[in-house]
Amino acid sequence: MSSQDQPSLPRDAGRVPHASHASRAPQVRRVTAAQAARWLLSGWRLFAARPLQWILLSVMVFALMAVISLLIVPVPVFGPMVPPVVFAILLASLLDTAARQESGATPGFADIYSGAMPHLGSLSLIGIFFSIPLIFLQLLVMLALAGGLLVGVFGVALGNALSGLLGGLAGFVSTVLAGGAVLLVLWLLMALILIFSPAMIVFARCSAFDAMSASLRASLRNIGPVLLFGLLTYLFFVVAMAPLGLGVLVFIPVFAGALRQAYLDMFTPAPGVEA
Repeated sequence: MSSQDQPSLPRDAGRVPHASHASRAPQVRRVTAAQAARWLLSGWRLFAARPLQWILLSVMVFALMAVISLLIVPVPVFGPMVPPVVFAILLASLLDTAARQESGATPGFADIYSGAMPHLGSLSLIGIFFSIPLIFLQLLVMLALAGGLLVGVFGVALGNALSGLLGGLAGFVSTVLAGGAVLLVLWLLMALILIFSPAMIVFARCSAFDAMSASLRASLRNIGPVLLFGLLTYLFFVVAMAPLGLGVLVFIPVFAGALRQAYLDMFTPAPGVEA
């Protein structure tokens, strides 16, 4: 059947209706570790059903993120905020596209933004939350560069004063963080908070705070399957990057489909709320 012959589906197919039920977050379910591989297989089947359409969408996603990383990230303070915000919005749109395909629709170019449009505020807050450590790191780098610049322009005394201040700050940070292990734990917690947040916003219409809270709660309750899913996803990404990076065009839709299936398995919708 051609795309012209397919029935037109409503924009909110696969999502909860905007009603009083929307305020009730789905209940968390326990899943088995074996389901982590099933999630990726489900994502692969989603991609294999419409490979050309998904590759075209992936090209758009990859090109947009590449342009942002090259042109906007270097902008002080504001720059590091943009990629996480855009990533959250794009991931939400891809999740919505996966849900629509499950309902019989064909992915199209409009899906790259339309699925996330009603939730831009909440999705942006998630991205800003994730960008806070990136902004902090950029400020440290800027201070270090400023110290070196002031040494050359205004003399050794002023530059050394700023460098000394930066050294004290870096020493304090290194003491507080106590090495890479703490950084790894913090990064893991942020990943658990964010992994299901876009899905909670798009499908359950949660607020940003409720979505992050539910994502962390579900991830901790299913820490084994979630960690295994993360490991398998990382290995898949490494393999996808091998052929000149072209495999990322397959990785993007497979990951979106896998995350959609993980959401369906781990969350039970509240009464009267669709998945």
